[in-house]
Amino acid sequence: MNRIYLVVLLLGLQVSLTGQNVQILRTQAVGEQIEINYAITNVGLYQSITAELFVSFDGGESFIGPLKEVVGDLGPGLKNGRHLLKWDALREIPFTNEELVFEIRLDVQDIPDRKAFMVSITGNQLTPIGLRIGQLGRVGWYLEGRCGMHPFLEPSFTYSNSEIIDFNQPGYLVLNQNNHFAAWSVIGGLTLQPAWNLFVYAGAGYGRQDYLLGVNEHAYDGDRLIRQSYALYKEESQHGIEMDTGLIYRIGKVVLSAGAFSINFRTIFWNVGIGVAL
Repeated sequence: MNRIYLVVLLLGLQVSLTGQNVQILRTQAVGEQIEINYAITNVGLYQSITAELFVSFDGGESFIGPLKEVVGDLGPGLKNGRHLLKWDALREIPFTNEELVFEIRLDVQDIPDRKAFMVSITGNQLTPIGLRIGQLGRVGWYLEGRCGMHPFLEPSFTYSNSEIIDFNQPGYLVLNQNNHFAAWSVIGGLTLQPAWNLFVYAGAGYGRQDYLLGVNEHAYDGDRLIRQSYALYKEESQHGIEMDTGLIYRIGKVVLSAGAFSINFRTIFWNVGIGVAL
């Protein structure tokens, strides 16, 4: 059996082609084959790479190829990282001891933007019931609505500095510990794709987080209960512009999300979600 004994030159060759870099890291003769280890960098997210191998017998003055008896990481679909080619040299170009120079040339194809419609259930401690819909892709969008268990309760009074400050009716009030958050949010924004299965989202909208204290209204005559209502705990409540940001990770058709939001930049809250992308 013939074996190849040769000196392979051009270790560490780096070629830049339309922004992509290919670098030959190592070449070695293994039996009748030559193995070429190489690396590709700067491949875009929506680009597909195909590799072709060329060889020179005159120190790189001219090259023969693309070589046909090559197996390994040829593509299409090559991405950034290390790759391996194996050339059956004696089958394709019989030669004796030679000094060889190798060159790898890349063909770059743009991949169309793949859009996916997303539906997710989202929530957090204050607004556990939420729905997010949108479109994932290179650039997408989303709309999100969340609410608590009592989103539309309205207060009759205001509680501030340890007292109810706007009660001006006959009778008196007693806090009854029947407290609730009247909370809801409506948000819209954009999604961006920095990596193949990873998306960043950011948006803005309106949010309400009113902490309502349960109140019993009593009349003085016989301590009669008139009605139950709520007082807005002013220092623990907020409403206004809500900013929203986070990450979405796609696993097949499943999407997982985690992020943070804040109303009027006062307090940061966490938000999580799970859904599908079709």
